[in-house]
Amino acid sequence: MNSRSGADSAEGTADQPFATIKRAIALAQPGDTISLDPQGSPYDEQIFFADKSGTESEPIILDGQGAVIDGSVPIRPEEWERVSDGLYKSTILPQIYCYKANPAYVGRFFFVWEGKINRMGRSLKGSQTPYKKPEDLAPGEWTYAADETAFYLRVPDGMPLESAPVRVPKIVSGVQITGNCHHLVIRNVKVRHVINDGFALTTGAGPGNTVRNIRFENIRAEECGDDGLSAHGDCEVFVDGFYSRANSTGYCSQGTSTNRRVRMEEIDGVEIFPIGGRHEFIDTVVMGHALQPVTVEPAAPFTHSELILTNCLLLAAPARPPGDARMRIRKGGVLKADHLTTHGIGIQVSGSMEVTNSLIVGGPEATLHILSGGEWQDRNSVFDFALFQVGDERFTPKEFSQFQSRLEGEDSWFQSIEPFDANRPPAGLPAGIGADYSRLPQFPL
Repeated sequence: MNSRSGADSAEGTADQPFATIKRAIALAQPGDTISLDPQGSPYDEQIFFADKSGTESEPIILDGQGAVIDGSVPIRPEEWERVSDGLYKSTILPQIYCYKANPAYVGRFFFVWEGKINRMGRSLKGSQTPYKKPEDLAPGEWTYAADETAFYLRVPDGMPLESAPVRVPKIVSGVQITGNCHHLVIRNVKVRHVINDGFALTTGAGPGNTVRNIRFENIRAEECGDDGLSAHGDCEVFVDGFYSRANSTGYCSQGTSTNRRVRMEEIDGVEIFPIGGRHEFIDTVVMGHALQPVTVEPAAPFTHSELILTNCLLLAAPARPPGDARMRIRKGGVLKADHLTTHGIGIQVSGSMEVTNSLIVGGPEATLHILSGGEWQDRNSVFDFALFQVGDERFTPKEFSQFQSRLEGEDSWFQSIEPFDANRPPAGLPAGIGADYSRLPQFPL
């Protein structure tokens, strides 16, 4: 299909494509492939599957062929009023784009200035920089006045609003799968600038609904208002190739998922955030700009959340203060890691964590803290932290053996590790410790 040259009255073939994704999905049957023509890109339409299924042997496939779903639209001058030279106010935007000023959408909102997202230091699960006063805004900046239910935007003095390089998010999610949906494949699709999630799955309100065997291949979500990929409810997801960049959250899901070849960068809130069920990441790189690179905890209706990390690399951003970023395994959360490498990230465990064949480096100012009620096991792993703590008991690196004796540690040791990055593993480690860099995605997919 092609949004520019197609027509919904056409036959839906390569020579006579549909114009809208909606039309193609409505007519798709098990075994069909919907192909987006990248020449029609960017598409300003959501990919929406509702109660739509293929079969196990004949899934419905949507192949974006590299096409982009862009959730933003140019601002409309008629929706704004001039306050002073360069300063504009809109009470219409919160009503239309934030669904009657719904706080959940106001909290996700952003503007796109010169093609780049501007959150003004705010995201739903991350930074909460106070809104500026309208009079303090610089060109390209915006704010929200809750008492007026209004957005303010400043452009350079003398610039007509219709000439300003600014867009706002209108589409909720780039790819939405909801209700009873089974046996779908989504591949080669890029999503940017949606107000919510790049790729969103939910069972919806119907009792007994399930989302099963949903496969994503070679997908990207960039500069989205909330999660790069998110599943809620009884969902089963398989991912092979996912690049999540500059979203509020990298990946936040319930249900079950298996994720291979994932890379996350410039995430504001939490990179990997399982909130119920069982989720596995294999051959994954997280360039941890977020304060919480990993958080594992259940959210209703789940009471248990398990994360499996196999051959993964998690690095705190170089600009983040040492020891500031923390991996948190909360009550009801379980993290099992094999061949994991971390750097510059502290750890707090009030749930359960098990580490084998791994290199866990917090650095000279970070703490590995097993809180009261937390459970810990390690085997054949190397640790480098300034402090090890079990409840209120503290252990220095020289007392690492005592820390081990308090826990279920086996054949692990402390070793001071020089700084390293995503391209160069640390030297001086025995074979088989930490992530195998040769298997990691080293570039955007």
